[in-house]
Amino acid sequence: MDPWQASGMIARLFQLHVARGALLGSAVLPLLAAPAAACLRPAPLEFSLDPAAMRTDRQPPSAPVVLTASASRNNGHYCRSNGECTVSTCGSGAALQVTLTPAADDQTAPDELGYQLRWREGSLPAELEEPLRRIERGTELLRFELPFDAAPELDGTFELIAIDRAGNESVASAPFHAAFDGCTRSIGFAGCAEDSGGAISCADGACFEMGSEGEEGSAALGCGLGQGRKLSRVATGLSLALAACVLARRARTASR
Repeated sequence: MDPWQASGMIARLFQLHVARGALLGSAVLPLLAAPAAACLRPAPLEFSLDPAAMRTDRQPPSAPVVLTASASRNNGHYCRSNGECTVSTCGSGAALQVTLTPAADDQTAPDELGYQLRWREGSLPAELEEPLRRIERGTELLRFELPFDAAPELDGTFELIAIDRAGNESVASAPFHAAFDGCTRSIGFAGCAEDSGGAISCADGACFEMGSEGEEGSAALGCGLGQGRKLSRVATGLSLALAACVLARRARTASR
């Protein structure tokens, strides 16, 4: 078989391959180029002291009143048994959320007050000690970010104090209980992962972004063995096309 015949055969094989997967290729390739949706999680507010207020302000804020406190966590991905996955561009995370009636201060605005937890008793793993010592700003909702894996171990009694920008601390709130709510939520899945029998892994390397953005900044993914084979078909077709071009070039060179 001369080079021209070989290149013609490969080209015909490529045409057949593309004909079988044309619809899939036209659907998948734009998805591969789709940008990922941005994470819409709000950035935490930074608390800071005011040196001028520290020289003159001696009046502490009033005590805050804690209404509810509960820790929760969100898994950044969920894969169904058919190989379809959903992932969040925010990733996996956990937090203790505290709702409250905010403190009041004579010189510091309500949205500039800081709040700090004080642990009293119960279960507090070492991984949670530093995150729960952070000073958070907020008015009616405080969010203390926690390590994803350690969050289920939280179960204890706390107090909350308010801090003004002069560094004055309020008396503590009434003691309150805070614990993990027992539910790991996943984007794209209604319910708790603990009740789902376990999600399959999305680790076959054949995932592609669809770039559909939701209220929480999620990007849907298609993945799994089925789509992995489809992606491989497109890649094989491209490889055959490249080989045909190379053989044709060699044939032209040999005929000169």
